[in-house]
Amino acid sequence: AEGGDKINLKIPNDIFNGCRRTYAGTGTDRINADNAVSLVLLSGGKKLKVTESKTRNIPICRYPYFNSLKADILGMPIRAGSVERGEILADCSYAVIADSPADELKQFTGKTELLGQDGRAIHWKDPRTEKKWNFTVAFSALTAKLEAVEHD
Repeated sequence: AEGGDKINLKIPNDIFNGCRRTYAGTGTDRINADNAVSLVLLSGGKKLKVTESKTRNIPICRYPYFNSLKADILGMPIRAGSVERGEILADCSYAVIADSPADELKQFTGKTELLGQDGRAIHWKDPRTEKKWNFTVAFSALTAKLEAVEHD
């Protein structure tokens, strides 16, 4: 991921919004951008950060490679250094919530469960609808499934 982040959510911050973004919750496990979108860390770390772009870092075309727009990056730092072949670089889970005002940040909850070395299950409750969801992933099989929980 760019900038050494486990999470790399780019929020455009350029001439189209007057280079002004408002972030709530920085330095915690949940961040909101402009009372519009939230990022909630479910496992793999404790704090999210906002890295404000000083340079243009969104490419508009591939070749020649032009970076035309700026974007802030919401993420979580990973350790620097060399890695061995087959080593896990990042193991985290998070939720991106659209149409989410900052005052709802604390209402969103979820947890991640290990399914052996190869899988994860994310249990999530939407506070707006009270509906519960399970998201499971098996990395070696490259499969993922989202299911509504019908019973507790």
